[in-house]
Amino acid sequence: MRFGWVLAAVLVSGCGADPDEARAALMARDRERSSPTGVTRELSPARAALSRAGDTGYTAGTYRSVGDGVTETGKYVAVWNKTDNDAWTVVEELFHADVVETPEAPRVFLPASQMGWTDAPYDLPPGAKATILGGDLSRPGPFVIRLQLHSGYRIPPHWYQGDINLTVISGILGVGLGETWDNAALQPLMTGGFLSFPAGTRHFLVAEAPTLLQLQGAGPLAIHYAR
Repeated sequence: MRFGWVLAAVLVSGCGADPDEARAALMARDRERSSPTGVTRELSPARAALSRAGDTGYTAGTYRSVGDGVTETGKYVAVWNKTDNDAWTVVEELFHADVVETPEAPRVFLPASQMGWTDAPYDLPPGAKATILGGDLSRPGPFVIRLQLHSGYRIPPHWYQGDINLTVISGILGVGLGETWDNAALQPLMTGGFLSFPAGTRHFLVAEAPTLLQLQGAGPLAIHYAR
């Protein structure tokens, strides 16, 4: 940001005696600027100046922006040029964040008795139940989900676009690798067992007893079936 204040200083040194009305108009135009997509940004210009020719100016001040859960405050400089129809447009701007605030991840304390179970979504075969313990499976970011599977429940050969970590909380899970179902390839994963599937790993699953699974990964979660 040091370059930004140097730039402002250069413009100030080139300014003549600018009418207060012209500076005030440029600052008002600065306040009215729209925010970038996905961000709410408030500009508070503290000073402005025009070049001697009257076709270049600058505004400088402080800003506050909020977007995607992040709040940022700091200083900014904007350089303006006047177009042929006497309208002002920003041709360069520099922002320097003094403070960046990100929300803490919420702490979760969830006894098993308070977990809410629903029919498993996400294109899984019918018959499974699911509860989301953390995250949003439709958005980027970590998630934790548990699945209740009845004995004999099958998930045909499939894969995920991200890495998946799987833990058998209880029961017996038959696991096979490949794009085609093969009973001879199934290996039992018992209570307490753990698997890590790299992104794109083709695999298939069957509950060989009533089974409770926990899956962890990074969203968005989508299941892709091998054809």
